[in-house]
Amino acid sequence: AMVLTMNMTAFAADTYSITISNTSEDNVYKAYQIFTGTVSEDGKTLSNIEWGTDVSEAFKTDKGEAADYAETLTEDNAESMADEIKRGLENNTNYTATVAEGETSVTIDNLPAGYYLIENTTAPEGAAYTDFILRISYDTTVAAKVDVTTFNKEVYDDVDSSNNEGWSETADHGIGDTVQFRLTATLPSSENYG
Repeated sequence: AMVLTMNMTAFAADTYSITISNTSEDNVYKAYQIFTGTVSEDGKTLSNIEWGTDVSEAFKTDKGEAADYAETLTEDNAESMADEIKRGLENNTNYTATVAEGETSVTIDNLPAGYYLIENTTAPEGAAYTDFILRISYDTTVAAKVDVTTFNKEVYDDVDSSNNEGWSETADHGIGDTVQFRLTATLPSSENYG
């Protein structure tokens, strides 16, 4: 019993958690391990980078050594690399969590050290989807992006007996008329977009 207790304590020390805050109920998140590594004593770096358990063999063959590929990951290209990595994943992750009713955060735990793609696989209607690439070498908290890009479509109507001239959702035009329309997008605030 003593040996079992010691082994279980050692195992717990080698796994970490990610808490996703600023979210809402019914969002589902999955964590895919893309790289493994050895954690430094201060928990700030990973060395001996190898491919993670959720990366397909075809992707590994195409990209070569995991350490070389990992070195190309920066804050500036993280979004485009996340899209590329998603196409090279096998859907076999066991790390899934759903935000409970009335909650605004969720935790995925028992994650071995490494880099993970955290994918927001399901979101309620009208909510934004959020994906992250994160180094997990200690218990980590990250805020989900909740702002949503909105679009507004309008058509220009000339003045006549039934309406005023200007932009609106509807307009009266005859066959063969040239019709002006415009699309307006509202992007999330800069700190939550990109």
